Amino acid sequence: WKSYWVDYPSFVDWQEFNEDNTVEFLKWIKSQIRKYDSVHPTHINPTGGNRWKESQVVDFVGASIHPAWLFGDFKRKEFGLAFAYNIDLLASAAGTKPWWVTELQGGPTIYTGRRPMNPTLEEVTLWLWDAFGAGCRGVLFWLWNPRVLGREGGEWQMASLKAAPSDRPAAAKKVLDAIGRMPFLAEATPQPPKTASLYKRETLMLLESDGQTEQRTGEGGLSL
Repeated sequence: WKSYWVDYPSFVDWQEFNEDNTVEFLKWIKSQIRKYDSVHPTHINPTGGNRWKESQVVDFVGASIHPAWLFGDFKRKEFGLAFAYNIDLLASAAGTKPWWVTELQGGPTIYTGRRPMNPTLEEVTLWLWDAFGAGCRGVLFWLWNPRVLGREGGEWQMASLKAAPSDRPAAAKKVLDAIGRMPFLAEATPQPPKTASLYKRETLMLLESDGQTEQRTGEGGLSL
């Protein structure tokens, strides 16, 4: 879809086909799993597509939330707001099903994020409380020990470079200890929202198409 003459109807049709095709593949994968395992719940960690459709296939859903990757439109002091947007979106897609934050940034990145960033103790604390307060059933950090190979070597880890605990796991433990002292929270449910944000996915697709630009030169010398 890099042609200058992008046709809106065919673009939307292609996007919708890919979404439905992905859902059909997920259903097939689940059917293969169920041939051998009828006990463990199935899970998906979508990074794109139609989360509302995909969530209907599995038993619970999740998402990756790496602020160094996702929060490019926000200032650092606004990261709490950006995180709240993400978990509200995830909770909406999950509906009545359980949901997790399947990947949450656990440590520093310099090279493999869109911006250099190391979560502070306050940010880790805020993210956990916000997630559980919104109804999240679990949070997994990416990752514990630093990777020693590849592009992510020495990045994203909760532990220090010497594989010793850092102050970020200590902040997370304080939240979990506080939750442990309040067992009733396990049965609590978030307050029903009083407002909602509505958008049409076809309109979002058109925005993706209409936002494409490219250099176009040749007869007439037009350049965009």
